Amino acid sequence: MSLSFSASALRVSWCVASVCALALPVALQAYRPPDQRTVYDGWIADGQAARAQEARMKQLWATPPKQEWTAGGPQARLERESREAWEAGERRMRERREAREAAERAREAERRALDRLYSAAEAGDADALMTLGKRNEDSFSRWGIREYQRVRGPLRREALWRIITLIREHGDDARGFGEFRSVDSFLKELADSGDAKAAGELAQFELKWEDFYLAGNYFAQAGAMGDVAARKEAIRLVAEDRTDAVTVAPEVFYGWAREFAGKGEVASQWVYGRALALGGEIEKKPEEAVRLLRGVAALAPEKLSEAERGMQVRAAVLAGTMLLDGRGVVAEPEAGVALLQVAAAAGDVDAMVMLGRSCLLGKGVGANTEQGIGWLEKAADKDSAQAAELLASIYLQDDAAEYDEARGLEWLAKAAKRTPKAMIAYGRVLAAGVYGVARDQEEALQFFSMAIQRYPNDPDVLEFIGQSYVGGEYGLREKPVEGVRILKLAFERGSVGAAQRLASIYNNGVAGVAVDAAEAKAWGARAAGL
Repeated sequence: MSLSFSASALRVSWCVASVCALALPVALQAYRPPDQRTVYDGWIADGQAARAQEARMKQLWATPPKQEWTAGGPQARLERESREAWEAGERRMRERREAREAAERAREAERRALDRLYSAAEAGDADALMTLGKRNEDSFSRWGIREYQRVRGPLRREALWRIITLIREHGDDARGFGEFRSVDSFLKELADSGDAKAAGELAQFELKWEDFYLAGNYFAQAGAMGDVAARKEAIRLVAEDRTDAVTVAPEVFYGWAREFAGKGEVASQWVYGRALALGGEIEKKPEEAVRLLRGVAALAPEKLSEAERGMQVRAAVLAGTMLLDGRGVVAEPEAGVALLQVAAAAGDVDAMVMLGRSCLLGKGVGANTEQGIGWLEKAADKDSAQAAELLASIYLQDDAAEYDEARGLEWLAKAAKRTPKAMIAYGRVLAAGVYGVARDQEEALQFFSMAIQRYPNDPDVLEFIGQSYVGGEYGLREKPVEGVRILKLAFERGSVGAAQRLASIYNNGVAGVAVDAAEAKAWGARAAGL
């Protein structure tokens, strides 16, 4: 069927088409909701095609061929062009319609897939929850965290790390729901599940809060999972005396220390050497301990950190004491004194006390009472109760050339605030009213009470209290049976004097305790170490 148009009608059609073609795309481009993008894109493309057709029409009319009204002239060509444009428009509209239908089918398939995903997530499927969490976190971090928290099974660890990352990245925005936990609680759950990285991060967190016990345990936990750096940190905290216990077995912990000690790690040499010297947690090996400790003491201080220099001083004191007294090794008094002098010069109080004793006894060094008292006074000035107690015993010794009641009582009063033995000694002075001190039974009882309350397992305290109960001495009421019980307890804690007193009690008898030759003999043998 042929088409014919008058020139005027055709021009009107072109004008209408031009206005629609120009106005419609501009209006559509001004508002394009995302869920209708495909539909409007098709309309815009149709408008662009109409404008192109108009341009071709204008060009055709502007330059007509010579055979203007012939059969093959402009009129026929115009009809043919119009028909082709119509068919092309129909074809494009059909293609756009098919594209819209395909897009709708895709959206419907996506909606169905999302419904299945939500259903699976609601049922607790870990893969679905992870997928949904990732999809939601791109939109709003809180929603992603909410889904990740519900993940269970093998994917739980990955989900927890995603939660930690989101909280750290988004801060308060990620904590919008009340059911969310703190980062350290998620790290703890990861660490408990065997995640070394989480344990290490927890340890660093506790270090910032100066909770060295927990930090050491978390470092040890990470070390048990294979983290070498965490092992070194755990050893360092123990070496610096910031914690005295970790959660791994002693043989494991000291196995790490032995390994690092062999590589020249100062902290490990000190920790492992001390453990070998003292025993308890691992087998005592004094000779190997002294070798390690002397090695630490011989290091150049300027090459060590401040903490390592502290370890060096303590290593010198322990090795020096072992060599001075021959504790498990062949005694080398001179070498021991040399090590103690190095430590004392560095300000170590224990080394000063040991040097003072050595000078008083002439052990490892020539006997020199003045020099010995000098070392003890230096230690006592640094608040050493042990040194004050020794000074008191020196100045209050009746037959000593250094006898000085005033100075002796001064040091004894200072020591009585810190050591159980001095508490008992000063209490006796007050109870007896000796050395020019007014007798004060009430204050004496306060010192006795302080000693037993603060040091209930000290053998010297137990021996004194037991003996006082047996004889009703120093203001304590006489309770022979209770006194015998306490003396036996004192012997169990290491008091040989308690065994001697018990042998005497059973040999002579006291009120409430009959003479018992067999018991007296048995306690006498214990006192003699038989």
